[in-house]
Formats: sequence, structure tokens, C-alpha cells
Amino acid sequence: MTLSILTYLSALEKMVSKSTLLEDIEKKELWAVCIHEYGHSVVGNTFGIQSWTDIWRNESGDFYEKAWRGQTIHSEITGEQLILFSMAGIVSEILLINFLDENERYTLEDAESDAEIIRKKYSTGRHRTRTAFTQFCYRVLEAINEKYDNDELSETDLIGMGNYSINHVRKTVRLVLKNSEEIIEMATLNYNYLFDAENLELNEPEQEAQP
Repeated sequence: MTLSILTYLSALEKMVSKSTLLEDIEKKELWAVCIHEYGHSVVGNTFGIQSWTDIWRNESGDFYEKAWRGQTIHSEITGEQLILFSMAGIVSEILLINFLDENERYTLEDAESDAEIIRKKYSTGRHRTRTAFTQFCYRVLEAINEKYDNDELSETDLIGMGNYSINHVRKTVRLVLKNSEEIIEMATLNYNYLFDAENLELNEPEQEAQP
């Protein structure tokens, strides 16, 4: 009897641990989707682009798919602005989530400081010295390519990004860093709304059948 109880408690503990782990993963996935979509939206606003963001739970039942999905629909946009808008989502994820987890943060102030040093050192002509900001942007480019290799970029973003270059990465990084507070604020509002709404739905008592 004692052995059976211990076995049961052990199995229960594993189930609870697994449930907690899955819940933590889903929270991280929801936060990533919110940051991604509002990266698109906020950067788009800097161009005067109207956009509409929708985030929903993935009901496919496929264990290998992420628990949350998102989409940001925008008004007509072409050329370089389309590339920067499309790149803003994944760059926001990289800068505001991935690099923070790795303690690899670079601020807009850092970028401006580097640029000022270069301006003073090279008053005229082109220079060949790679600034710390440029080096950082190449690191972001590597992270984008890694996500592409891992099939983490949506088809919509890939089409919009087109033949992007390091110059597009530099511009997008600056835009995301400059507007990071607003991106995080908007993402937090939607995250809390969706998280609270889901908890309310899960904890809502079942309605008794009416006679």
C-alpha cells in the first residue's frame, strides 16, 4: 500500500511539473508573439502606416506547433518601408527577448555614442573601421539567419523582407531600439489581456443545463 501511494505521488508530481513546464513555455510563446506583432505595429506607426494586430491561441492540436499565433495586417506599403516593417517583428524578438536572455543588450545610446566617436575620428570620407554598433547589427543578422534556418520566420515576413541587407538590419535595429519602450508597453497590455481572459475562461464554472 505504501509503495503504491509513493508511486502515485511520484507520478502526480511529474504530471504537475510537466504541466507547469508547459504553462511556462506557453507564457514565453505568448510574450514572444506579443513582442513580435507590436514590433511590426509600432515601427509601422513611425512611417504613418495603419496596422491591425490580432493574436490568438493555436487550436490545431499539433504538439510541435507554438501555442499562440499572431498577425499584423497593414495598409498599403512598398519599397524599403515594407522591408523594415516586415523585419521589425523578428528584430524586436531578438533585441527585446533573445539578447536579454543572453545578457547581450545594446541600447540606442550605445549606438549614438559609437557614431559620435566615428564622426570625430573620421570627419570626411568613408572609413573602414567597423563600429561596435555595426558589429552588433551583424550579430542581429546572424540571429535572423539562425531563425530562418530553424523555420521560425513566417512566410509573410519573408516575402516582405525580400532581399534584405545589413543596411536594412541597421535601420530596423535603430527603429526598434528607439521605440522599444512603446513596443514593450503595447505587448504587455495585450499579453495581460490575453492571459487574464484565458484564465477567466479556464476557471469559469460550468453552466448547469436548463430544464
